[in-house]
Order: sequence, then structure tokens, then C-alpha cells
Amino acid sequence: MLVSNACCSSLRLLDCDPGRTSCLIGTGRGLRYALWISAALGLGGCAGPGRDAGVVELASCPRPYESDIPLPQGFELVDGSSEDWSSGPIRYLRHRYVGRADKYAVRKFYRGQMPLVKWTALAESQVHGRYRLRFKRGNESCTIVITDAGSRLFPRAAVDVIIGPMTQE
Repeated sequence: MLVSNACCSSLRLLDCDPGRTSCLIGTGRGLRYALWISAALGLGGCAGPGRDAGVVELASCPRPYESDIPLPQGFELVDGSSEDWSSGPIRYLRHRYVGRADKYAVRKFYRGQMPLVKWTALAESQVHGRYRLRFKRGNESCTIVITDAGSRLFPRAAVDVIIGPMTQE
């Protein structure tokens, strides 16, 4: 906010030169509230939705629940929303993981990590804020669905991993 020098004496100055006709000001608590509100509303960033600029790099968990499915560090299995079974060479898996990260960082994580464990990308889509990444490896397909599970102030993401036999489309 810019105001004239006449107002500067009653407020804490952030940038004020006596020779200037205006100065940048802020009150201690008022400025903190304004900054907090703008951060909560997402007004402080320059990378919009779907852009990878400025997205935090997530580290990979050293011991994921499934050795061939990377998992961002700090993500936990939601036991009540997960199931898996196998019979011979056929495996079916539906796991839900939740962790502290935004969905853009999680999408970037899976884009980079899945090829490292020999999964080939097939398709990617985003509909109504839900990301869906599809991969294949051998006779298996893997679908990863990433959704919000928190708020802008406290970002959390939910990751659904579905593995099953590759189907003919």
C-alpha cells in the first residue's frame, strides 16, 4: 500500500525515504494478517494450477509397501480403504495412501519415479481437479489417481494405486 509521508509517522515503515512523496507501510498485526490471508487465498504464487514451476520435489520412501510402486516419503497406507491379492502370476491391488504434499508435487513425483521401476506411461488426464496417470509393465496395468485431501493452507494428497492384469482396449 502506498501512502503519503504525512501518514508514515504513525505506522511502522517498510520503505520510506524523506525525499519521496510516498512510502510503503504496514502495521505489525495488520500486515501479518494481510500476508496470511493472501497466502491462504493463493494470491502470493505465480505458478497456476497444473504448472510444475515451483513445485516441491518429493523424496521417495526407501521401503514402500509394494517394492515396484514408488511412494512419496511420509505417505501412509489407509488400511481401511486398501486391498490386494494374488494368484500365481496375476496380481490385483487397490491401495490408498495419504500424505502431506500438494497434488501437483505428487503428480510430478509419479511422472518421474514410475519409469525408474520399469513402468511405461500410457496416458494422463485431469478432470475436475483429479489426476489420473496410467502405466503398463509386462502383463500388468497400473492406474494412479491423485486427489486433494486437505486445504490450501494445509495441503494433503490422496493417492489411489490400482494394479491389475492388462486388458485389451
